[in-house]
Amino acid sequence: MPTSFEVRTRAIPAFLLAGLLLLSPAVGAGGERESARYSDVSRVYAIGDVHGAFAELMKALKAIPLVDEQGHWSGGDAYLVMLGDLVDRGDDSRKVLDLLMRLQTEARKAGGRVHVVMGNHEVMNLVGDLRYVSTGEFASYQDMENAEERKRAAKAFRRVHRDERRLSRRAAKKLFEAKHPPGFFGHRRAMSLQAPYGKWLAELPLMIIIDRTVFAHAGVLPIMAEASIDDVNERFRNEVLEYLRLRENLIEARLLEHWTSKGDSHRLVRARLLEQRPQKPFSKKQLTRMAHRFFEMSTAMPFDGEGPVWYRGNAKNIGREREVLSTTLRRLGVDRVVVGHTPTPGHVVVERFSGMVLMMDTGMLRDVYDGQSSVLEIKGDEINVIYPETGVRAKPSSEAEARARSDRASQRPDEALENRLRTASVILSEDVGRNVSKAEKPLFARRE
Repeated sequence: MPTSFEVRTRAIPAFLLAGLLLLSPAVGAGGERESARYSDVSRVYAIGDVHGAFAELMKALKAIPLVDEQGHWSGGDAYLVMLGDLVDRGDDSRKVLDLLMRLQTEARKAGGRVHVVMGNHEVMNLVGDLRYVSTGEFASYQDMENAEERKRAAKAFRRVHRDERRLSRRAAKKLFEAKHPPGFFGHRRAMSLQAPYGKWLAELPLMIIIDRTVFAHAGVLPIMAEASIDDVNERFRNEVLEYLRLRENLIEARLLEHWTSKGDSHRLVRARLLEQRPQKPFSKKQLTRMAHRFFEMSTAMPFDGEGPVWYRGNAKNIGREREVLSTTLRRLGVDRVVVGHTPTPGHVVVERFSGMVLMMDTGMLRDVYDGQSSVLEIKGDEINVIYPETGVRAKPSSEAEARARSDRASQRPDEALENRLRTASVILSEDVGRNVSKAEKPLFARRE
């Protein structure tokens, strides 16, 4: 029986096919689709989850060096692989996207490559799951925001929430602003398939192979070795594109708004499907079929919690994981997988299963993870790690070494935590009972 994260071949409705073809992945100059498998590459560098840490990324790229002081490609024929999760949590995600989109062109002209694989946070941004988008990240898209659209959305929001929740006009307005900070609507427009950001993100591959190494955001599962890497990438990409095309067709039919979150989408489509007349060029039958397909696609491989952009088995599981992973890598024709997604103990690059897994998420976004940037360097059979902030060059750490480092760090006073406790405002306190010197448990204001 197929697992829930199996790569499924789906019959795409005819009225969606044309749109999907227009949004097919990048092809070479001769009209052939570019492969995701590369060989005879002299220098490969990989960087894990950036999460909007633009300054740290630039410092890392200059340290190798792959870019010059002006931020232009200087890496010649080197290959750079970004392991996904470029966005969310940090304020400078848009700068990261702009940089990498430009470097892809510059590197290619110099004989090198910049590859980016899809992360779960890219998927989340595309489909409207915005739980981790910071206010600063939203604000960076204010230039793409339409004032009239914001005004119309605010009016609709206030009407719905005054009816459903009995909120006053002032309370509804305050709630709207909290949920839709400046730049929110520009961000949603930027993530659409009609915008350069959304189109570029939606076409990212699930994984690539360079010589004897596979690069994937979360890890590799057996299902990812059941077909060629190009077929797996295309099927994953088509599921993302199909969901987004369905979403945009439902927006055109006025069953959704383009700012509707993924969590609210099903409720709104069901409600509007019952109350609204069909909008041209769609018939009632087409709308019903689109809605049902949209609901079905919401659990497809890109959104499955155990699917290939969410899986943590390579980084955490023990049991039969080594055996299964070994078989999967052998079928892919590689020796190892390089992953991000799962933060490493001690904020260092960690190897598991005798080097079959190299974990790269060392917490580059310091404000959130208090980690450091790191760069994996592969030159033939030689593998090293560069830590740009300290200038240290080392081999990947074993799990035992990384955990020992983490334990030592946890025994030192956390200056950031101490400072936060000294300066944060207490917004609520809870009495924890008697016979404890009348102690109270404080709730501190969250740091945005």
